[in-house]
Amino acid sequence: AWGEHGKGGVGAFVVDVTNEQAVNDLVETGAALFGGQIDCLFNNAGIQGMMVPVDEYDVADFDQVMSVNVKGVFVVMQAVSRHMKAGGGGGAKAAIPKPTTIA
Repeated sequence: AWGEHGKGGVGAFVVDVTNEQAVNDLVETGAALFGGQIDCLFNNAGIQGMMVPVDEYDVADFDQVMSVNVKGVFVVMQAVSRHMKAGGGGGAKAAIPKPTTIA
């Protein structure tokens, strides 16, 4: 699904980032809405998970957090990078802050 996209060429999209096919489909659909090209990606997927002591944390919940926050971000970046390269661009670049960086 996609949100409003105005004259400025900006879109907000909702997708299950853990589903590679859904992400690939969204990249193609999203690009088509804006003339077939993606110039920039703001990859803002993430969930917090439970706030409990580590010895009480459910492993299935941990797996879900890692799937969304790590794998999901990678899946989106990979799909967009492939699209950018296919269009003659250089692909997506990753900027990963250092652990001491405050964002």
